[in-house]
Amino acid sequence: GTWTGDSRIEPYGLEQIEVLKGPSSVMYGQIPPGGMVNMISKRPTDELIREIEVQYGSNKHKQLAADFAGAFDPAQTVQYRFTGLIKDGDAVVDHAKDKRYFFAPSLKWNISDKTSLTLLGRYQKSKTALAGGFLPMEGTLTSNPNGHISKRLFTGEPGYDNYDKESMSIGYELEHKLSDKTAFRQNLRYAKSEVDHKSVGTLGFIPGSQRILSRYVYPLEESSKSFTIDNQFTTKFDTGAVKHNVIAGFDYRDGKNDYASGFGFGVGTLDAFNPVYGSAVVTPDYNYHQIQKQKQYGLYAQDEMSYDKWRFTLGARHDWADTTTTDRMTNKTSKQKDSAWSTRAAVGYAFNDDLTAYTAFSTSFQPTIGTTFNGSAFKPSKGRQVEVGLKYQPTRHTLITAALYDMTQSNISVVDPDHIFFSIQQGKIRVKGAELEAKVRINRNLSLDASYTYTNAKISKTTDATLLNTQVPLVSRHQASFGATYDFKEGTLKGLSLNGAVRFTGKHYGAAGDKLQTPGYAVFDAGVGYQWDKWKVQLNASNLFNRRYVSACNQTFWCYY
Repeated sequence: GTWTGDSRIEPYGLEQIEVLKGPSSVMYGQIPPGGMVNMISKRPTDELIREIEVQYGSNKHKQLAADFAGAFDPAQTVQYRFTGLIKDGDAVVDHAKDKRYFFAPSLKWNISDKTSLTLLGRYQKSKTALAGGFLPMEGTLTSNPNGHISKRLFTGEPGYDNYDKESMSIGYELEHKLSDKTAFRQNLRYAKSEVDHKSVGTLGFIPGSQRILSRYVYPLEESSKSFTIDNQFTTKFDTGAVKHNVIAGFDYRDGKNDYASGFGFGVGTLDAFNPVYGSAVVTPDYNYHQIQKQKQYGLYAQDEMSYDKWRFTLGARHDWADTTTTDRMTNKTSKQKDSAWSTRAAVGYAFNDDLTAYTAFSTSFQPTIGTTFNGSAFKPSKGRQVEVGLKYQPTRHTLITAALYDMTQSNISVVDPDHIFFSIQQGKIRVKGAELEAKVRINRNLSLDASYTYTNAKISKTTDATLLNTQVPLVSRHQASFGATYDFKEGTLKGLSLNGAVRFTGKHYGAAGDKLQTPGYAVFDAGVGYQWDKWKVQLNASNLFNRRYVSACNQTFWCYY
């Protein structure tokens, strides 16, 4: 969706999360050039699973989850899986609550030794009372004669602020092996979501005050629907000494997004240091209502080749996107057609079984859902990247990687300075960076995990000359993490595990033009667990030393603890 329809995927329903770095449009369609997060839901398995999980935590967090899998018959012809979760709790902010229900049934039918069909369903409902978390700079990032603003401050009105979302999806994965080396796959999914959201937000202190907050009322409704189908052939063959692994296919997506919102000042002010609630709230009529429909078609092919110690990848994709935008306030409709090629080329050399060097070039294309304040549809965002790197894997439990990259992205969406709830597309950015990652098992007890990222993201083309060569907002140049896990494998402490980690985020700017600098911060996490037989108990602590920090300020009146 434009704003909220795609958010809040339940992590308990995921089998694994894959982070693909760099442009991946050739294989995965319309995505940003920085990469994608591929969230793979839990699927039926021939392994018998009987898991029940109970959680209790800070802010009255309570959660009950279950995961069951197995087969209906000894031959494993029909397999099933059911994952479910019920969650209830408060939040760090006063008067905020979060209830969530999640159910995901799935069924796999092994029709024959060559054909299988997997049905996947998901239903999720969230009922939340929340506040936007928008706080002024004075009292959070900088000093205020009245002191620090409490991290528990609720800036809305109890009983009015809500975020209710209902989402579902249903689909299937069909696989048929035409031979030992050739297969056809078809993946289909229909998904929809409904969001009802009313909030009271703040626009900082009223003029002349450093404690009284001005507030606004912002209701919105959003409905999103999408239908996606991907048809794919895979085959392996040899041409002389060159081995090929070819993937080719056609995909189609039909999406509709209906978004309506209002804005008004029908609510009283609030003392940030002595809040008194009970102000009458007047919900404004919608002054923005747009329906956007988009159809996307894509043809793609990729060939992964290997010759001796050399590895080659060549891929190409062509996309077509038709977008129709209707402004329900004026009943005006605009149409836009876009198309583009995405390409990928990579060369790798395996010095031995442990060390591989590679270089890669890729481009991306992403139609952008949404419109400007005046109703103009956004242009597609395009990107390109060059990358070189090394991968070192001496054992199955040790992986060390290093990469350098240079990426550009055009038609970037940024906050509209004249209409804060809207975006504009402005120019191009260039990102140069380096990444180091290490996952190392020192011995059978101790494992280490470390990473460091350097990101130099600059605005390289813009309609505002004052922003040229300034840092991209909300992007830190330096990020790092280090973690360790120690498992006791024997003796009286067998089954005990200890873990700890530190996460560092460097300083960054919250607004274009190198303004509103937010200092860097580091937080520590820790955990202890014990497992015996079929039982496991785990205690986790995030931000162990309770450090108060501001993660970002993207306006002087919108800072976030």
